[in-house]
Amino acid sequence: GPTSVGHIRIQGPSGMIKLNLISASDVPANMGVVKVARTAGDTNTAADLVLTTDPDASPVRIMTPYGIRSWRKLP
Repeated sequence: GPTSVGHIRIQGPSGMIKLNLISASDVPANMGVVKVARTAGDTNTAADLVLTTDPDASPVRIMTPYGIRSWRKLP
């Protein structure tokens, strides 16, 4: 998959979830680009989205033009 450029942590129902971030230019064509600004002026970081059936799929769901996708979780 795309190269990780970092992660964010969110509080999920069962504890903290680490969500992967990638370069917006590395987003696969069928996923949709969901940009995430880590710092003021950051325009090149995006959520690492996967199919909801992916083994790395988190419980976080995002509607894209290509359908509902899941944000990739990190261990």
